[in-house]
Amino acid sequence: MENPKSISVFIKDNNVIDIVPGLYTDIGFGIQTEYYQELQPPYGVEHIGELFLLAWNETKDCQIICRASAKDIIPAFQLISGKKSYLSFQKNRQLIYVNIQKTLIFQYWYRQKRGFGIDAGDKIFQRELPLDASAKQIGTAIAELYFEVNQKQLL
Repeated sequence: MENPKSISVFIKDNNVIDIVPGLYTDIGFGIQTEYYQELQPPYGVEHIGELFLLAWNETKDCQIICRASAKDIIPAFQLISGKKSYLSFQKNRQLIYVNIQKTLIFQYWYRQKRGFGIDAGDKIFQRELPLDASAKQIGTAIAELYFEVNQKQLL
């Protein structure tokens, strides 16, 4: 298992972007740590991609997290929201979830009662890029997904 497992791109209603990597635990699932990167508008697609790559590169060498020590971690969403609950955090945000495997799979995840996700019957909004994608390609994929769902520009 190589970190990060995934990267969440949270887009607030005011277009502030928070990029939050999910790191592997010793039993194979991902959790947020206190690490995140934030981008305030105005910005361009390259800025989004550069911040994504920064977050990815800065967490590549992180060790697998022992689940026993995971209880001591303050998740990034609490730091971003001022210690509010996840339900409160997600209320005014959208999520583009990036699964890191043999490729980068960008998916729009719908806001749900207790988090984000995709249910059966939901329209899938997705992009796929190679692991060596450029900052511009990454930022463009995020901006295009946002536009496809919202019919308005992110930038």
